[in-house]
Amino acid sequence: PILTAEEGIKKYGNDLIVFVCIHNAEVHWEVAEKLYSFGVDKIIFLPVGNTYDNGMALRMLSVYSCLFEDNCAGIGNIPFYSVIRKCPWQEEIIRETANFVVTWCSIEILYTYKEATQFEKEEKIELPDIANLPVPAMREMLDGYRYFSKGEGNIKEYISTYMRIEGSFNKECSFLKRRFSTFQMLETEWKNNQEYFKFAPIDVSWNEKGYFNIIDGHNRAAFFYLKGVNWVPVRMKREDYYSWRNQDMARKVIDELIQINEVEFSTPVPHPFFKNINSKKENNGIEVLGIIQEFLGREIRTVKSIVEISNYEGYFARNFIRTGANKVFVIEESETIKNKIILINQLMQIKSINVVNVIKKDDLESEFDAVFLFDKWSEKEINESDFTALFKNSRYLFWESKNDPLREKDAIYHQGNYDSYFKLMNKCYGNKVSEIGVFYNRVNK
Repeated sequence: PILTAEEGIKKYGNDLIVFVCIHNAEVHWEVAEKLYSFGVDKIIFLPVGNTYDNGMALRMLSVYSCLFEDNCAGIGNIPFYSVIRKCPWQEEIIRETANFVVTWCSIEILYTYKEATQFEKEEKIELPDIANLPVPAMREMLDGYRYFSKGEGNIKEYISTYMRIEGSFNKECSFLKRRFSTFQMLETEWKNNQEYFKFAPIDVSWNEKGYFNIIDGHNRAAFFYLKGVNWVPVRMKREDYYSWRNQDMARKVIDELIQINEVEFSTPVPHPFFKNINSKKENNGIEVLGIIQEFLGREIRTVKSIVEISNYEGYFARNFIRTGANKVFVIEESETIKNKIILINQLMQIKSINVVNVIKKDDLESEFDAVFLFDKWSEKEINESDFTALFKNSRYLFWESKNDPLREKDAIYHQGNYDSYFKLMNKCYGNKVSEIGVFYNRVNK
């Protein structure tokens, strides 16, 4: 039958392969691009010009030659058009088969296993609940690896937690030897052959809430986090990759961002098209988020209601939606940035975030678990703000200084109800040094 591209996709789905049989090779890129815009990703064509990655273009030329020389056995895997296409939005796939994709993935959206392990279910013993936690919130494991690396960290908590999870009761010495051996192996490969990790990726599965659960590779994930690595090799089923890629929405986001000339982000976007897109704060966002998640640990799941007032374009709101927050506000006055936040949320399949100019009085007077006040207000603006109720009624206030840390801290203490402050870190932005910390009440903490 003669089918349009749309009819072909509807009938054959991901199995659809299109051959471009036009004699004029210069027209091939135009036909391929049009087919791709309809959703066709397997296209056998002549990749002429600078639009395509050189290595992938050669692979496609080989496939094209095999096809038209009746050498079907030599075709092998057909390169996906989205991989061949050289542009800022190119996917970062390491390798792929018919069923699996090995690709780079932001550690920001890697979470621990989805539910209790089989051992936990069978033994029915009281174990710490570490399912569905972001990697930095695995504090005990991070402490164990810090101990192996530098002699720092709470090794007792590490032993207590992970010996029970493994079921290795009363065998502390053998447990530590086994875990230290794993750490040494990772250190050796890190120093001598980092390509190893591309062939030993973390196995993950897609969670409909917009992140990945680790099936196998928690130790590697903790190791990468402590090394400061933001994008790590993972392996997933192809259908999980398609869910993450969210292709139709990705194209819409790209088109709309280009139209409003807003192709730079405040913080990294953990999506396969956006790995190489620059962000204003470089990787500061993911580092700050990790410090906050590590501070909260398993308590992160008790943070159900939050307000973000920041220059981070809803970054913290998105990540706390993933950990279970269900009452979430982002205050943003700029309509352009507000629209960008909404687009990114749709791309990352994040729902229930209210992006508003101001919070209604009724909402202000209710209690919030956490407020994020990041790089936004001077002490004068804090003292004159309409958000005093936020400081008085929130359990945590995560704060990044804007101009004068000491004066801003005094203003927050004056406006709020906090009795404690913990400095999390200092961050450098060019010549500017910002202090980042958390205000809280010891009783609530």
